[in-house]
Amino acid sequence: MLAAHNWLVPTYDGHPFFDKPPLFYVLQMASFAVAGATELAARRVTALSALALIAVIAWFGGCLFNRNAGRTGALMFAVLPATFALAAYAILDMTFTLFLFGGAAMVTVAAINDRPRLQYVGYVLLAAAVLTKGPLALVLAGLAFLLSLVVAPEARAPLLRLRWGVGLSIVVALSSPWFIYMWHRFGNDFITGYAKAYRDRDVMDIAEDYNRVAASITVFDGVRTPRALGWARPDRIVVLEPMRGRTWTQLPADLQPEAMQRLGRALGNVHNMPTVFGNGPFQRYRLERVVNSADLVALARDDVAADARRLGDRLADEPPARAPVVGLHGDMHTENVLFHGEEVHIIDFDQGGSGPASADLGSIMASLLTYQLVNPDKAVDGLGAALLDGYRSAAPLPSESDLRWYTAAAFVAERAIRAVNRINESTLAVLPELLALGEEVLAGKVSLDG
Repeated sequence: MLAAHNWLVPTYDGHPFFDKPPLFYVLQMASFAVAGATELAARRVTALSALALIAVIAWFGGCLFNRNAGRTGALMFAVLPATFALAAYAILDMTFTLFLFGGAAMVTVAAINDRPRLQYVGYVLLAAAVLTKGPLALVLAGLAFLLSLVVAPEARAPLLRLRWGVGLSIVVALSSPWFIYMWHRFGNDFITGYAKAYRDRDVMDIAEDYNRVAASITVFDGVRTPRALGWARPDRIVVLEPMRGRTWTQLPADLQPEAMQRLGRALGNVHNMPTVFGNGPFQRYRLERVVNSADLVALARDDVAADARRLGDRLADEPPARAPVVGLHGDMHTENVLFHGEEVHIIDFDQGGSGPASADLGSIMASLLTYQLVNPDKAVDGLGAALLDGYRSAAPLPSESDLRWYTAAAFVAERAIRAVNRINESTLAVLPELLALGEEVLAGKVSLDG
């Protein structure tokens, strides 16, 4: 940010980072500008914030009680292990606490000690807290205020005499220009991007994968995937570009076949891409994983145990032939495909990897057939045929036997196991019929044309 003379938009590795407002980063940049980009300069803001917070605690205790109480409180805070840790790291928490607690302390002393001018200093500090960590500061301050009214009846009258309307106006006037600027510059991406958390993967690698796929797919008309707008490495969170549109089940019945054909063509183009999301070989349809899913369904539902294990055994006995490897999406179900005008928006590429095209196609087929089973009165005929026609226009179709195997496997490893794990009541209600349908698909007794 300092090298680019960019004081308003937080960035991480050159990309906009929407996770937090800029005040802490601006203070760090000022430290770098004065002392150079050193480790000491990076930690200076946090260390000075800790020292200032100790002084505020001493002052606040002295105002409410006496100097000894203030000094004791400040000393107790200073020797906490957490204080040492947060004062040493170049993170914003200590600075945020200084502004938030300092603002609350000023407002409290203004009310209790009848020093009304101090409240305006408090409002300015609360605005600084908002510009450090966002509207969370107002939420925490509001909760503290309401709690004070409940547990300290004697403080209600002086607290309520403060000019809260003016104070809120000051906070909004000082903090809102940055949020308005960011919204004006980045539009809805700044407001409506959605976040995903990851347990065991480096979110920076995931964000780079998302951006690589999004860049590669731009060569195809009418297909989009989300870009990574930012990430928070300590929290393992990636913020993604919002994608507009409706799922195929939300479209009018007469538009669904055309939408499914567009999806098939889009998926064929995705499978033609050289870019593979960086997860290696796709694992969900490995034989042992499919059989394990069948066993878990059987353990969870005694009434379908025999059906689940029989389908799992049949899939293990009739494995698919080796097929060409393509870049897979890996989680092609209803909620991950949105239709917006003439565009197909495909989201959540983070399950992808490399594998046979039938894996993605079978996942969609199982989703279509499950929807027909759960909602027979709303199902539209011919969606499977439309999907395959669209795919055929962009890439060669896999063999019918492979497509049937992966569709049947998706009934077990996606539809059934997710219904059990996530307590999907509508699918659980037809679980026996779902497993029977999987066997019929595998045996070639059910048309995949939908």
